[in-house]
Amino acid sequence: MNILKNNRSGFTLVEISIVLLILGIVLAAAITPYKIYRAEQARKTTISNLNKANLAVNSFLIQNGRYPCPAPLTAGPGDPQYGVETNCDRNDPGYPTYSYGECLDGVCFERSERANVDVDPGEGPGNITMEPAVVRRGSVPFRSLGLAELESIDGYSKRLQYAVSENLAVTTSFVRESGGISLVDKNGNSMVNSADSDDSVHYILFSTGKDANGGYTREGFLAKACDTSTADGENCNIDTSGDAKKAIYSLNEYNESNTADHYDDIVMQYSSVETPLWQVSGTGGYHIRDVLGGTGKVGIGVSDPSQELEVGGVDGDILVEDDGTGTTGKAMIHELCDQSGTGNCFVVEEFGSAPLAHSNFQCGGLTPYAVGFENGKIKCSDSPEIKCPSGSKLKGIQSDGSLVCDNVTGCPAITTNVCGTTHTIPPKFYTPGTYNPSNYSEVVDGIDRKHRFRCKSNGSWAGPFTSGSCTCTPKTESEIMTCNAFKSTGNWIGNVDVTTDTVCTPGPVTTVTETGASACECVPKTETNPQACPAGYTGTFTDTRDWVCNGTNSGSWTTWTDDQDTACTCNSSATDTKEFSCPTGYEDPTGKITRERTYDCTATPTGWGPWTEISNTCTCNGATDVVKEACADASYVGEITKYGTYNCTTEVWDWVVESTCGPVTYHWIDKSGASGPFSTGLSKTVGSTCSNPGDKTPCSASGAGGHMHYNVCECE
Repeated sequence: MNILKNNRSGFTLVEISIVLLILGIVLAAAITPYKIYRAEQARKTTISNLNKANLAVNSFLIQNGRYPCPAPLTAGPGDPQYGVETNCDRNDPGYPTYSYGECLDGVCFERSERANVDVDPGEGPGNITMEPAVVRRGSVPFRSLGLAELESIDGYSKRLQYAVSENLAVTTSFVRESGGISLVDKNGNSMVNSADSDDSVHYILFSTGKDANGGYTREGFLAKACDTSTADGENCNIDTSGDAKKAIYSLNEYNESNTADHYDDIVMQYSSVETPLWQVSGTGGYHIRDVLGGTGKVGIGVSDPSQELEVGGVDGDILVEDDGTGTTGKAMIHELCDQSGTGNCFVVEEFGSAPLAHSNFQCGGLTPYAVGFENGKIKCSDSPEIKCPSGSKLKGIQSDGSLVCDNVTGCPAITTNVCGTTHTIPPKFYTPGTYNPSNYSEVVDGIDRKHRFRCKSNGSWAGPFTSGSCTCTPKTESEIMTCNAFKSTGNWIGNVDVTTDTVCTPGPVTTVTETGASACECVPKTETNPQACPAGYTGTFTDTRDWVCNGTNSGSWTTWTDDQDTACTCNSSATDTKEFSCPTGYEDPTGKITRERTYDCTATPTGWGPWTEISNTCTCNGATDVVKEACADASYVGEITKYGTYNCTTEVWDWVVESTCGPVTYHWIDKSGASGPFSTGLSKTVGSTCSNPGDKTPCSASGAGGHMHYNVCECE
């Protein structure tokens, strides 16, 4: 008897089920932390980009004496206005005509709640324009601010929005007390602590948050129409009637509930107490001028300057350098004086006069050659032989008349073959400045063939850098093109003779001429393009346009027309089924909501009907969330952290709030060498608190042997 044994083994269904159950538990535990991480990263990105935009706007104020005007929200990446500020100057001929609460070309106009202010002080004395300030809202003008495009987008891929008091975006009307934006909490109480007005915020920067209420995409499309039934709807509402036309913005606690208290916007506001002192002016480079009309004084290292420009401190030096390309820096001055400024001066002009106006600055007689300068006079000699040894160059002259020489780096002679001929590049000394023109040598041969070399600081040559041609052959090429190919649009009969000529004086130059283009004859034509009917309809329709001849040699296309209204039949039985993810607090990796809608042919206009839920497998899982926010007081450091747990019984979030916010403190830090010890200390001590960062004063530190004194301590 033969007995067959089966030695193959495998997993039972029970074992496989246990493995799948374990995998499901592990994946479920990992998904929620990942979602929390994604949400926290989006919020961090948003706050970071808001801070960058805020710094850029304030830098713009310092450079230009005004804030930037907002860019259009609806301008896309291909639009010239994308990321570029609009014009807020009411005196400009292109200033728009608008109504309060109206949006024009992606920019919204609102009226300040504040009492009348002088919105145009640049008109001069006696011409006062007192009226409510205009507040203009759009997107962050990242191009005008020098920001990267992505730095103007929040962590939810929507544009950061920017609203500014329009009069503060024009240099001639900038008055720091004339902000016109209101910022309120959920109860309508002002969030502004200002002696000027509760409604005096200069500008607002905000993100429309995770729900993108009233937000715009990077492409300039409205992501979600403004829902004014929620708390964050205050920041996007716009209308020509009621409070919606007023410049009122809201700053509330973060709330993701589906109630009227919902608020997920992230807002940053600014009300400057400073007047800009400098403004960029002129063209062709960066020039600055003071905006105080020349009435102020500038002190460097001194707290109370007595002159228009006074340099003090430990050294009190002024350095004028070249620009790195060999162009010498210049300090232009009439007289040079000692610190007293009275009597002990000499006229700089006498150095450059010809002939020299002062006997101290000229040679003659038996010693006609100037060889140095000492004791305030030119040093003269009877010999003109003043030179440095071979391999060095003159750097300066000592007070005793001797030369100050400096070793130089040079590149040796080399050969290069240009168009079959060997040329020699002579040796050259290196002149500081990588791309200094004096470091280049070149040879030319043939028609216009050029070899160019650059002497480098290490004594070697870079190159050759070549251009041009050794030879050139004149030629003429002809091609017969159909009129349709030549014209590229429309319908034509006939041909065009296209001739290409190449001439060789002084170098290859190519010209193209065409003959017979005027003989092309226009022929009428009809173009059709079949299309499938849109969703909710059956059948096909046809797009049609005509090529119409306006004469023998000209024509144009008509606009496309279609027969969609007659060719397409509304399909009332058409359905659309879609699966939706579970809402917050119900994140179940296996759960989903299935909804269905039917096309409504009876509606005017026709369209898809409302969604109807047909199945729901979502289950509440007590999700958790972590939200970090900036301190409510902008002058504090630290952050607010909110830990949330979704309550499956009440179906709302339970939050625990932790705060590390607190005021900034500054301390005296020693910045110079110590002297001592001394028996007594100074009024300011190292490590003690101070109030004005940047202040400098002497201070001391106590030790075992007494008190050490420091000449300079800085408040940091």
